[in-house]
Amino acid sequence: MERTLFAGLLIGFASISLGAQPIDTEKVVKEKMKALSWFVGEWEGEGMVVLPDGQTAPSRVREKAEWRLGGTLLVVEGIGVRPDNPADTVHHAFGVITYNPWVKQYNVRAYKSDGLYVDAPAEVLPDGALEWRIENPYVGIMKNTARLTETGAWVETGEQSRDGGESWNHFFEMRLDKVK
Repeated sequence: MERTLFAGLLIGFASISLGAQPIDTEKVVKEKMKALSWFVGEWEGEGMVVLPDGQTAPSRVREKAEWRLGGTLLVVEGIGVRPDNPADTVHHAFGVITYNPWVKQYNVRAYKSDGLYVDAPAEVLPDGALEWRIENPYVGIMKNTARLTETGAWVETGEQSRDGGESWNHFFEMRLDKVK
């Protein structure tokens, strides 16, 4: 029975792929990911996050972004610490960004230090910025936008809307300069 089921699945996948137009997925993904090449490197700068009590916490931020799997994944890790106490972490996140050629969509999978993660659809905006959004019934819509400025700085903002996108509140921002 198990062999029959396994064989049926293999035949099903084979027939789907035979009926589909051939696509060089690696080539397509690498080409789309080139739009994000400005992220690659090591960055340092200042950040701010709004804490649950509404207070803001400044941070000294360090981000590192690098290609993985031959340029099909962009891996980004960022740590923000309090400027007056580097042992106190304000935020620590790890993200994986890629492009899915089958659905023609970028995706950001971002992990926080508490182990929670989100899968967020993303898009490259006309100015080259990367924007990703998540919708959650508890927090509304949250969007992050990361862009490279004319002066070569990485500026990222995080915004939240509880009214379907009519108004936005900042909860995070950072401005980083490339150090490597």
